Amino acid sequence: MRSWRSDRSPCRRALRDLQTYLDGEADRDTSWRVARHLSRCEDCFGDADTIRAIKDAVARLRVAPDAGALVRLRRLLDTLPEPDAAP
Repeated sequence: MRSWRSDRSPCRRALRDLQTYLDGEADRDTSWRVARHLSRCEDCFGDADTIRAIKDAVARLRVAPDAGALVRLRRLLDTLPEPDAAP
């Protein structure tokens, strides 16, 4: 995303909702607004296209999580205090 567009309100709003839109999780009104903006703004369309390409490349990797990392994460979580426990 280009910072030089950060002061353009329609771009800022569309980019804020872009990830939700690309994930297919945006509500109907948001989807319509973002799609409309992307159809009119070449810069934001380019950003959306780049994000799509990255998401597609990551999805094609199909790398299973490291089992050792999962074990270490579980151990770390077990050492954390309960949310309501005093330190």
